[in-house]
Amino acid sequence: MLQAMLLRRNGYEVMTAENAESALAQAAENDVDLVVSDLRLPDRNGVDLMRDLHERHGLHGVALTGAADDAEAAVQAEVGFVEVLIKPVTPAQVVQVIESALVSIDDQP
Repeated sequence: MLQAMLLRRNGYEVMTAENAESALAQAAENDVDLVVSDLRLPDRNGVDLMRDLHERHGLHGVALTGAADDAEAAVQAEVGFVEVLIKPVTPAQVVQVIESALVSIDDQP
């Protein structure tokens, strides 16, 4: 939740989800610009979650991972990830990558 607080302080509207099912429900009910998801979730793989969010709602995301080998799977554009952050990350890195991801999404046809 620290990242959510950081993003709110930087002017972003943030929703949080405790698990993949909650994220899917929120995406169905809300206008979402970008998803930031860990690749290791309590109830599901983050790549699979992003694939579902991308296919169902056209969403794109930033992957968060603690393992560089997970990052390779996450960068696949077909599942919707446009950026990857490998932990540990600084608050400035999080904001920079989110801003870059939002620009990248806006530039897509």
